[in-house]
Amino acid sequence: MNKNILALLFLLLSTGIVYNTALAQNSLGLSVGSKLTYEVTNSNNARYNLKLTVKSMDTNGVTFDWAANNKKGSLTLSGEALENAATLNSEFKAGMLKLQNQLSVFFPKKAFRELSGGQTSVKLDKEASATTFKKVMTRRYDYYHDGEMKTVQVVLGAKETQEKGKTRIVLVLDDANFPLLVALDWQVRMTLKSIETI
Repeated sequence: MNKNILALLFLLLSTGIVYNTALAQNSLGLSVGSKLTYEVTNSNNARYNLKLTVKSMDTNGVTFDWAANNKKGSLTLSGEALENAATLNSEFKAGMLKLQNQLSVFFPKKAFRELSGGQTSVKLDKEASATTFKKVMTRRYDYYHDGEMKTVQVVLGAKETQEKGKTRIVLVLDDANFPLLVALDWQVRMTLKSIETI
């Protein structure tokens, strides 16, 4: 009986270590102190930079400090939200924001697996119903990493809308353990410009 308890305890601990290692050893080399810069265009066509600094990454989730448009705050994404959230948060409010059932900056892991397989449905917090994105392709995406141009693989999901010439788009890092949102065009436009890890 004691051997079974020890084996179960080892399994639980190693699962946490694997999850934690997946976050720590992501394909972008992000760690505590890394800085990400996104260019954002809001629904009023105002353009600004969203700057994020990684404060923690562990089995409990990811925490960023952020600054944009004369506002700043802290954003915590729970481990449960990183795995299963069905809604994307589109607005950063000054102060501390803890997302338990929504995500921002990341695409939910479950939804990423579904999108990689063909399609998934996610909701934007300001909309009444979910949008179904179909996988269009896996492609390359260029951004600056520590001052040098780098290329990563991303999964492109798209949804044609009722408005002529409008398409909703998500570009997600092709990393099942670390599905960072690289670009988004859906009421707000957000594009990853740079990452600093040193």
